[in-house]
Amino acid sequence: GRSLHRNQLHVPLLIKLPRPDTEHREVATPVQLIDLAPTLCAYLDIRCPSTANDRNILDHSYSETFTLWNFWVSVREGSWKLIYHLTKQQPQLYDLATDPTEQHNRAQSDPEILARLLAKKDALLQASWEHQGAALERSAEQAKQLEELGYLR
Repeated sequence: GRSLHRNQLHVPLLIKLPRPDTEHREVATPVQLIDLAPTLCAYLDIRCPSTANDRNILDHSYSETFTLWNFWVSVREGSWKLIYHLTKQQPQLYDLATDPTEQHNRAQSDPEILARLLAKKDALLQASWEHQGAALERSAEQAKQLEELGYLR
């Protein structure tokens, strides 16, 4: 897909966990592939490196989705979904409970909800960029160490 609209993103995900004590659960909130690693690590009770916006699907508090892709940002909160293009800066707001096919942009008619989701978008973007900056710093430090050991030139 070329955007973050539901008709281009919605793909069912089934996970079969091997332990018999695992309860059957259906998660209605959209999840992302980035969420699989922390979910499996939590299930296996092992430490997992985290990213700024990954989530454990099995966590009952999983209630929002943040997606950053190719200048597009999407934030979900309950039935509300914000789609925002970083360069065009034109927000699209949808209530998926009444408009599951995302046909009616409510950015003008629901300014309070729009403002709340735009603020959440800004906070999540900031956290994502800070995490990526820290990862780049760690990568630079690791590269320097590898160079000192003679592995990189």
